Amino acid sequence: MPCNPYRLKSLPFYSLRRLVSWTVPNRYWRLYAHLANRPFDRFFDRSACQHFLAERGTEIADTAVTTNQRDLLLRSVAETEQLAGPIVEIGCYRGATTRTIAQTTRKQVIAVDPYARWDGAEAAYAKFLEETATLPNVRHLRQSSGDAALALTDTRFSLVFIDAIHDYMNTWFDFVVWGERLLDGGLIAFHDVDDWRGTNVACQKILTRRTKFVPWAYCPNLVVFRKVK
Repeated sequence: MPCNPYRLKSLPFYSLRRLVSWTVPNRYWRLYAHLANRPFDRFFDRSACQHFLAERGTEIADTAVTTNQRDLLLRSVAETEQLAGPIVEIGCYRGATTRTIAQTTRKQVIAVDPYARWDGAEAAYAKFLEETATLPNVRHLRQSSGDAALALTDTRFSLVFIDAIHDYMNTWFDFVVWGERLLDGGLIAFHDVDDWRGTNVACQKILTRRTKFVPWAYCPNLVVFRKVK
């Protein structure tokens, strides 16, 4: 597993390891992302996307996911329903998307969010518990992305939705760690691909690296990749 940015950021502030492993690379990628950030749909052929929506849609309470973005997430759930693996959501906030996904699938939905290090985390966690209390197929791991990946080492997934820390280093880490666990034919979705420079540049890198991941669906601020054989 690559170095976990969440843990690197927890190192003593003036330590050499933090400086070399987190501070300098993070500043480099922030500058790079500032220069390279572009609307994501400029980087791929729209006609190659199975689902392309030109508009974001309208706002939804208790989530930054909009109606059209939610529609693509639900299409992703339906597309992967026949694959054997569970669904994982990285970054759950107040549980609105967790609830929506879990209500439309028979599968287990593993919700990963440590609810730490940001104002309002405990209030968001209480709302998450309220939203998911009656959904038996939701399993919450109150852990960071990297710690949850270690806990689920032997699990393979059909659908991954990443909506967590949006800087480049964390987004790329989430892609590498969870993309490896994705079944062939599975889907991995990234929220904030247009509004956050780090996520934008990480998803550009997925395209330019010519990995096994190809764009499957897009609407402004959400992209879904399919993992091909």
